[in-house]
Amino acid sequence: MIIIIPAYNPPENAMLKLIQALIGLQAEKIVIVNDGSDTDKNTFFDSLAAYESCVVLKHAVNLGKGRALKTAFNYVLNNYPEAKCVVTADADGQHKPEDIVRVAQATTEATNTFVMGVRSFGDNGPFRSKFGNILTRHIFRALIGVKISDTQSGLRGIPVSILPRLLKVSGEAYEFELGMLIAVHESKMPISEVTVETVYLDGNASSKFNPLIDSMKIYFVFFRFIFSSLTAALIDFLVFILIYSATKSILTSLIGSRIVSSLVNFFINRKLVFHRHHGLTFSLVRYYIILCLITALSYLFISLLHVKLGINVPLSKIIAETTLFVVSFSLQRNYVFNTVEADVVNEEN
Repeated sequence: MIIIIPAYNPPENAMLKLIQALIGLQAEKIVIVNDGSDTDKNTFFDSLAAYESCVVLKHAVNLGKGRALKTAFNYVLNNYPEAKCVVTADADGQHKPEDIVRVAQATTEATNTFVMGVRSFGDNGPFRSKFGNILTRHIFRALIGVKISDTQSGLRGIPVSILPRLLKVSGEAYEFELGMLIAVHESKMPISEVTVETVYLDGNASSKFNPLIDSMKIYFVFFRFIFSSLTAALIDFLVFILIYSATKSILTSLIGSRIVSSLVNFFINRKLVFHRHHGLTFSLVRYYIILCLITALSYLFISLLHVKLGINVPLSKIIAETTLFVVSFSLQRNYVFNTVEADVVNEEN
């Protein structure tokens, strides 16, 4: 059982009790990452390193939770090649030692399965924790297509087999935890859940999560996609209107505008949204398969709105494209720019 705990200026009493309890529960190795905590914490981390079961890694400056987790993942891969799984937990005492062990056991017993320790938010839970969880899980389900009860839980059981892939996931702070879930989903690894209790000390005052700033970071990839889509949509709309004015044909106008706008959309998404830098042929072929599907749905939708409901063509197009936006994002993320499948194809070629 290898437990990973990233820590930045942690509450000393709560973290010490957690470490001692885990040692009492026969934790084989606890990898603690001091993520650039203040110098007055050095003595505390030195005391933790004195335990035989503990290893303390240190960042010279605060680099963020995502980077701290990657540092620990890299350490485990280099020093414990026989390990089957790791469990990540928070340093603020929010997770009960018994629940950490339960998640570890569930991950060990399951075959190549990512295990989430999902929190039960009661009436006394802090507002910012409830807000962040509700917002994230609903948007994550809508855009990624995966239902996870608690996307922001730091208690996770992770098979070692996927750690090399997670090291390549972008994000240095809390957004890395969301990127981790997306990468697990892309890799086709099952995700299971274990319900755990949550202990909030002083209203979770020690948490470094900022609901506004960190949520913005988490969803920045979605904002980039929206920017790309709006740019392509503007080009698509203008070309559509020009062709429709000349031909009065919805189908001709739709095909012509798609050809122009799709090239803009593809290369913006490939470079700026999903950060794909190889596997061009692979992505391009799949992109145009999806484009044909979305175009067909758009044509049917526009025709229905225009012919059956009498809505003018320009407005019908806006309604149709807006409705299909989430479908397009999900298909591009999971099918067109799926880095796992693309990397396999690239290696085979």
